[in-house]
Formats: sequence, C-alpha cells, structure tokens
Amino acid sequence: PGIFLNGFLIYLIKRFSQKNLGAYKCILGTFASYDIVLIIMHAVIDLRPAISNQLFGVISFNFLNTSKFTSIYGACFMIPFSLLNIHFLYRYWVIKYPNRVCYFSRPRFIYLLFVGVYIITCFWYCICEYGLDTTEPGYLEARLELAADFNLSYIDGWFVFQKNSSISLRTVSTLLAYDVVMNSIRLQCTLVE
Repeated sequence: PGIFLNGFLIYLIKRFSQKNLGAYKCILGTFASYDIVLIIMHAVIDLRPAISNQLFGVISFNFLNTSKFTSIYGACFMIPFSLLNIHFLYRYWVIKYPNRVCYFSRPRFIYLLFVGVYIITCFWYCICEYGLDTTEPGYLEARLELAADFNLSYIDGWFVFQKNSSISLRTVSTLLAYDVVMNSIRLQCTLVE
C-alpha cells in the first residue's frame, strides 16, 4: 500500500498543487518519491533484527546477506532525516525570513543541499561498514552461534558486539559518530540560516 499511496500523493501534488507552492511541492514530491525507493529497498534487502547475548544487529534474509547491503540500507535511511531537516529549514524561513525562501529555487543552493545530503549519506555508509569492530576475540564465534539460531550456515550484517558486558572503545566511538552525524544534519541547516 505504501507504493500506491505515495504514487497517489505524487499524482495529487502534480495535478492539484498551485503554482505558488513552488519549491515546497518539490520537497513534498521528493519525500514521496524517496519513500517509494525505501519501500522497494526494504522488500529486496529484507532486513530483520538479530539479537543474542553478545550481538545486536540487523541481517538480510536473502541472497543479499552481506554487510555492504546492510550498510547501504542504513545509509539510505539517513536521507529522509536530511530531507526532513531541509523541510524544517524551508518552513522556518517562510515564517522568519521570507526573503530567503527564493534560495530553494536557485540551482546553486539546491546543489549545496544535495551535496550536504550526499556527504552525510556517504559518511553514514562508511561508519556502518567500517566503524564497528569485527576483529574482537569471540566475534566470529558469536556470529556463527547467531547464524545457527536462524538455521543459517553464515550471516553477515551490521552488529554491535558485546563480550562479558563490555563494549570495545572502537564500537563506542562508532556509536557516538552515529549521534554526531544525525546532529550534524541539524547543524547544517542551522548554519545555512
């Protein structure tokens, strides 16, 4: 139903939106279009939570059972957060600085927003793929135990590993980096102000 509803929303935006909505209807259309992409990705990659005593993470339950696809999926989920912050910036400017709303129609400003979203998405992919410590003693054994719980011979994905109730410094740093990236999106929009 999500694809149908978003497609219908795009149709309504194109067919019935007034011209004075301008860039705002582009933002709404972008949200709806990207939601269709995420729905398709979710169906194809088929991620599910995987939790054991020592591991917490997500894995794909099909032929895409690799950490690369899990990281791509995680990175793609940053884009709606970025779009939402751009949306908030637009609404804030409409109220507080109406003279700045015209920036959303300028190609250079749109390009700046696009580059910001792209950089944050790439960084998010990198910390998902390379940030967590997969070399800790016991990690491979814990992953194989978790695979057996799901009747699989092998699993790969995004995992936070905890041994004896302790987490490695690298993992803590990665989790903090996630928070920094999510908050930097808000900071990006604030600095544009």
